[in-house]
Amino acid sequence: MNSRVAATTAALVICWLVVFVGVLAEAWVIPTLAKELGSYYQEYSGSEGLIQGLLSAIVVGGQLVFALVAILLGKIRRGSLVDSKSLTWVSGLIVGLGVLGASFLALFGWLTAKNTMPPTVALALLLAILVVALLALVTSSLRQVLRDAIEARAELEGVI
Repeated sequence: MNSRVAATTAALVICWLVVFVGVLAEAWVIPTLAKELGSYYQEYSGSEGLIQGLLSAIVVGGQLVFALVAILLGKIRRGSLVDSKSLTWVSGLIVGLGVLGASFLALFGWLTAKNTMPPTVALALLLAILVVALLALVTSSLRQVLRDAIEARAELEGVI
């Protein structure tokens, strides 16, 4: 197994592991956390459902991103990335990153409106929003590179 295949396989395993951990978080961690926050902090009393929804949106957005990355890694491993179907997956990845960024932004907005956001949480959420936006922009640029490679491949196949 060459190093590219080994690295791709390791990344695939990690992506699907993160998706599975997200399922566990959605099933047990987030509901428990939302309930405990609502009962422990007066400011969050009665907001358990909203807290669970906001945190679940972040986890689902992350799962979507990691699943799409895994699908693209599988195409790389099989040597089938440079085809038009890959553009759909890459576009989905950009949308998934948008969903993830919007989820972080929604949590930021809610905590700001409740006036309960510690400065470190604000900094962490702003950093997360910026990183996700950067990843979406880079992925959008790479989608164009992939589109150009697909066109070049089609031209080459036409010549051969």
